[in-house]
Amino acid sequence: MISQKATILCIYEILKKYSDENHLLSTDKIRERLKQIYDVDMERRAVYRNIDALRSTGIEIEGFSENREGYYLIDRIFEPSEIRLLCDAVASSEIITDEASKRIIKKPAESQSIFQSRMLQKTVYVKGNRSSVNKQIFYNIDTLNIAINQGCKVSAYLLAYDLEMNLSETGSDPVIFSPYATLWASGNYYILAKLEGEDAFTHLRIDRLKKSNYWNRALIWSLAASTPCSMPKNIFPAKVKRTDTLHLTVILPYGTV
Repeated sequence: MISQKATILCIYEILKKYSDENHLLSTDKIRERLKQIYDVDMERRAVYRNIDALRSTGIEIEGFSENREGYYLIDRIFEPSEIRLLCDAVASSEIITDEASKRIIKKPAESQSIFQSRMLQKTVYVKGNRSSVNKQIFYNIDTLNIAINQGCKVSAYLLAYDLEMNLSETGSDPVIFSPYATLWASGNYYILAKLEGEDAFTHLRIDRLKKSNYWNRALIWSLAASTPCSMPKNIFPAKVKRTDTLHLTVILPYGTV
């Protein structure tokens, strides 16, 4: 049984999911949804009080006094056009599998009403027959971002394609590099880095990284003041070729694990 104090959140979720500028909810419809979804009985005056309370926190809700029809939630994290741009970007990515694309697209779409969400998911086309060599790309991105923000070096085992086009380690010893930024170029995601003992920047495909692990070691470097905008413009060749892959391990400062 939902407590009385939590019913205001129930009303917010109902407005978020079932209302938009083309689908308004009357007080009776809100009460009906409360009963159907949360098994909550609420008087009309209580609905008014809860909506006023939501408005007092800065949440934009248009009501009967403005449109003479009912309530709908104006305040959204994204506009529908912004959601469409994000969904199209994910759908067109070559390094994300079809299954992952559909799962990612569903998340921002669900920040809209169910009516807008259905429309977005029906009109965004995910092209088939895509595959990613490494399904851990999302975890790898998080791992590298931690390394960049914590000021950590990364220990990695280099992998390369053999004659049978299988990835295998090129040596028994890991390489050490300092990650600076994650970048999108030529349809792929890269980590911009400097190998240990070298001053020149290099790039490595993030979707070719595997099995990220943290190491509890002392901080060995500090982030430089460099930003992606200040990096050399010739980091990526005109035609980026297939690069080596990494078996990733992040070296964190003491006390961060």
